[in-house]
Amino acid sequence: MWRHILEQVRKHPGWQRYYSSQGIDLSGIETEEEFKRLPILKKSDLPRLQKEHPPFAGLADEVQVARIFVSPGPIYDPQGTAKDYWHFAPLLRKIEVGEGDIVQNTFSYHLSPAGFMFDTAARAAGAKVVPAGTGNTALQVDIMRDLQVTTYVGTPGFLLHLLRTAEEKGLSPGRELALNKAIFTAEKVTEEMDRFFQERGIVYIDAYGTADLGCVAYRLPSEKGFTLVDDVYVQICDPGSGHELDGHMTGELVISRASQVYPLVRFGTGDLSRWVERGQRIAGVLGRVGDSYKVKGMFVHAHQLKEAMELLPDVEYYQAVITHEHGQDQLTIKVELKSDSPLPSDEQLSGWTRSVQEVIRVKPRLIVTARGTLFRVEKPFVDHRT
Repeated sequence: MWRHILEQVRKHPGWQRYYSSQGIDLSGIETEEEFKRLPILKKSDLPRLQKEHPPFAGLADEVQVARIFVSPGPIYDPQGTAKDYWHFAPLLRKIEVGEGDIVQNTFSYHLSPAGFMFDTAARAAGAKVVPAGTGNTALQVDIMRDLQVTTYVGTPGFLLHLLRTAEEKGLSPGRELALNKAIFTAEKVTEEMDRFFQERGIVYIDAYGTADLGCVAYRLPSEKGFTLVDDVYVQICDPGSGHELDGHMTGELVISRASQVYPLVRFGTGDLSRWVERGQRIAGVLGRVGDSYKVKGMFVHAHQLKEAMELLPDVEYYQAVITHEHGQDQLTIKVELKSDSPLPSDEQLSGWTRSVQEVIRVKPRLIVTARGTLFRVEKPFVDHRT
């Protein structure tokens, strides 16, 4: 597999330029060990590289790009013209999604690619798609009932929330609702969620992928770890040195994948994992390298949050904490005001919330606290979910 990836990259002028700038001649790479020692392209470096050579740092074939998405950073992600560009359709087929199924896709179609990832996959599998997007709980429940939706796509936390809301209205899977299948990503399926879905007869598959690479691995409820798909080359590496780690040590997922549009070589995802079975199965995402966290399926970077809070001139200090409440991620930002700043009205606080959300693309809960109550020795952005 590594040879095929390398062959594609060698034909790509952008990649040739990228490696030449580091003094590396790709024509001299002849063994797998040499391939494994190529420099890691960090996802966190893409914003800088893409600014230098917009829009894709010269690493994608722009002629074959059908859509351009924007991930936090900002990072510009291409979509090619293939029917199932991100390779998620085989996962839908594993839970027997096909003709006759109606898929309610609750991922956003706005800027980020998740909505289109699963929309194209469901269409490739032969199913009809409801492009529901995020939020609108009451409407989503009505859609699920009225259209007799069979398959849910989104985060497990949102499905848990939808079904609890539905059951409060007397609507249950297997009776008033036809829902019996789901595909999840971007959020961990907890033991509570697993019991909840299985008790209601919902067969699900848990997927791991990225906007850059598409589908990488998947897990069925009875399985331990995430099974890698066939066409990715995965390493678990030390985040600092980039060297491959032995045994079951936790490190950064470094992934290579062939693509006519956007081939990637030793791409550092920023996600931490470890081997369950070397070369076959990984433990899923165990955390993030540095100060970036996934909240409600979206990455929020510490530098982004800092930029957002700097838009609020009355705020002197803040602390952002991610928790998991009632089956959903929650981002709470506690703020201390400057000494001469009055307490904001409810309307002002709502305006501050919208201002922050426009930058980080996740709606936070803002709480004003008394001066001196936030400890300056703590990091301003922490994850308390684990």
